[in-house]
Order: sequence, then structure tokens, then C-alpha cells
Amino acid sequence: MPNQVISVLNPNSRIKSGKTLRSQDRKSPVIIESPEIMLPITADQLLAKVGFLKEDEFADLGLKLGRISQQNAQRLKKLGFAVFDDIPRKVVPKFPERTTSEPSRIPMLDPNPWGLRPVDPVQMTGVDKVREKYGLTGKGVTVAVIDSGIENPTVSLKGWLDYLDDSKTPIDPSGHGTHVSSDILKMAPDAEIIGIRVTNRDGIALTSDIMKGIQWAISHKDEYGIKLMNLSLGEPSTSLFIPSPLNAAVDKAVKAGITVVCAAGNSGPKPGSIMVPAEEQDVIAVGSVLDPNTISDFSSRGPNYLGKIRPDLLAPGEDIVSYTPPGSEMAVEARAQEKIRPLSQDQVLELLNEKPGLIKSLELPKDIMTRPKAEIERLVKSSLNLHHPETGMVGAPGTSFSAPEVTGIAALLLEAESALSPGELKQLLMESAREIPGDYSHNDQGAGLVDAQRAVKLLLSRTSKTRKN
Repeated sequence: MPNQVISVLNPNSRIKSGKTLRSQDRKSPVIIESPEIMLPITADQLLAKVGFLKEDEFADLGLKLGRISQQNAQRLKKLGFAVFDDIPRKVVPKFPERTTSEPSRIPMLDPNPWGLRPVDPVQMTGVDKVREKYGLTGKGVTVAVIDSGIENPTVSLKGWLDYLDDSKTPIDPSGHGTHVSSDILKMAPDAEIIGIRVTNRDGIALTSDIMKGIQWAISHKDEYGIKLMNLSLGEPSTSLFIPSPLNAAVDKAVKAGITVVCAAGNSGPKPGSIMVPAEEQDVIAVGSVLDPNTISDFSSRGPNYLGKIRPDLLAPGEDIVSYTPPGSEMAVEARAQEKIRPLSQDQVLELLNEKPGLIKSLELPKDIMTRPKAEIERLVKSSLNLHHPETGMVGAPGTSFSAPEVTGIAALLLEAESALSPGELKQLLMESAREIPGDYSHNDQGAGLVDAQRAVKLLLSRTSKTRKN
């Protein structure tokens, strides 16, 4: 079923064509979770009394989508309802700065000190050895990628949905989702991809649209053979007592038999910085490493909202180069940064004088122009986080790209043993991971760096024992 288009026309979407639209309605869009006990009238009866206008429902989760006034939303909260604002949010994590914990990361004596070190996730995770020895390529395994879309002329999708514009052709104005799917295929080139677009060019999405994408994958998992789901997006964890509805959605997906892999987030090294829904206990939360001995500074740390250890695993997440549509936001930004990287100190200073807006966009210190030229150059070039080695290829940092590498490795294991449950697959990956040496806690690294070769060996040894018994 190459590039099969599944119509999901969403005429009420508040995100269109890369722009966020403001509702003029006095009733605000919300997601509501009813309390378990509702007496003396039903939850639906009470919601009708307070003027809740239902637009959609996730019956299995006890969640309803619709609109209500802020005053009545507060009344519901006092009665035990959980009310979540369903407003456009930035759900694609911002690209972090490069790791700074390794002094040699920017070798100042090098004739090209701002060149980026090539990273080979296939080699670092042992996937190359798995291919060579076992011939595993992810064949027959279907992955649902819920992201900004997919636009890759070399990839024939198994299915395509667009919750923003109902595009009949796979698109990706952002470039993020294409990079993510390319990272999966880098590890498992014969895996099949279903693209589910939920964010706009700027990485903004509605929580409800993400949930709808998850729900669609659950409802159609048998029809399309969906075994894996990749979510390289999320929201900051906001409450210890009322988890996001995204947590409930991914939990349902796992219970339905889909292994869900989530990016941990780029808000490290602060403790408790794991984002939603990677904080959910039964998904596979993936952080980032620079190399087998160095965890990325930006990689989000645990614990989660329940005080449990997060992330579960780590994978390469710095300067990851994959296909990205040339006209996408990521590619355009990467080309712009590439022009800055070779500039001299004087040229950097001149650029900032001509374009002072760069100080804000690159998140530079406000007083940067008062500092010595060498320091200005260091601050500017250290903030350049994208790389454009050639047309159609972008190098970028972030756990967004660590997660799909683990998804790809999971596809290799499912090719070897299709009966693996999400729990078994997660345990296999964690037991075979390599601990990062040094002064790192479990909430920094979980089980450690994913190791495809050790995971396959462990799986085959267990399969062999089972057959003998």
C-alpha cells in the first residue's frame, strides 16, 4: 500500500499553514477527564448543565474534547474533573547547543575549530554488526511516526494522514518528522513507515491532534500491522498529581500491543526535566549521548512525576545527519547557520551589528556586543546547532533523533521475533544496554547506551532456550 492516503479532514483545526489561529469564541477548547465516581448525576449530565460543547471523545480513556467557559472549567475542577487547555503548543523540542562537558569538543588549535565531528549511529550502536552477522533490516515491521510530516522522495509510505491540512500528498514544511523517519530507516532500512502529521512548520500542535494520531494507530494496528510508534515530541511535565492526557494515550497504545518510543527531551541536565509523554512508565524514554562515554548535557534527566527512574536508554543524539526536505524550516535554518560558521571574528561582529535580531534568535547574552571579539565568536559559533553538509541532508542535535534510532533497533528485534510484547522488547533493550562509565546516575542514563548487537544475541539465546524446553 504505497503512500496510501487516509483522509482525516479536520475543518475545526486551530493550526493551519504554519500559523496559529486564535479562537474568538468565549468558550475555550479543553480536554476533560471525568472523575471515577459521579453522584448523584452522571458526568455527561453535569457537563451539559455547565454548557460543555463536546466535539470529540476518547471513550476508552474517559476523555472528552470540546469547549467550555473558563468560569465553568473552574467549577468542574472543584468537582473533581481534570481540565486541560487544548491550545496550540510548541511540542517539537528546540534544538539544543552542543555538549560542552567535553573540553576537546571545540579544539581551538585546529585550523577549522568550528567543524562538526561526524557521528555514525549505526556503528556506535552495533547495528552494522547486526546487519553483517544476522542480516536484519526491519523487514515486515510497521512504524507509526507521529510528527511534523514526512517528505522524502526515496521513501514509499505505507500510509499517510494529515491532521492539519488533510494534504493528500505527504508533506513536511518543518523537516523534523522527515529527519526522524530517516533516522529510523538508517537503522532499519526495510521497515515500513506510516506518517501521521500533527504539527505545523514551527513544531506547534494541539494535544488533541496528537491524541487523535495515537488513537488512529491503536484502532488500525491490526489492519496495518503497526508494532511500533515513535514520538519525538512532547510537552513539559506540569503536574505531579494530574498527568497529561498524552500519558493516558500512550499508555493505552502500549496496552494495545504497540511499543511506544519517546524522546526524553532537551532540557537537561536539570533533574526532573523529562517531558510528556516520555515520563510515562511503560513507554521507552530515550536520552542522548555524544559518544559511548559522554551523556549530552542537554539530554533530559529523571525522575518522572512518580519519582521513577527516567530515561530508560540512551542513543547518539548530537550532529545526527539525515535526509531533510531542502525547502523545510530545518534545512533553511541549517543553510543560514552554515554561512556563519566560517566567518572571521570581524565578520561575526559585523553580522551582529547588521542583524541584531540574531542575538535573540541564537539565544546569545544580551550584552554580547560589549565582550571581546574572541568571546563573541565563541558564543556565536557555539550556538550554531545545525549542519548542512549537502543538499537534502541536515545534521542536528536532540533526543528527537536519539529516539528513532532506538525505534529502528526495536524494528530489527521484532523482525527476529515478531511475538515480542512491548514489555519484553523494552526489557530486552535495557538488559543489553551498556552503562555509561563515570559519575552518572540512573536518572542520567537509565540502563545506558542501547546496543543492538547485544540485544539480538540476548534475544536469540532466549529463543533458543525456549525451543529446547
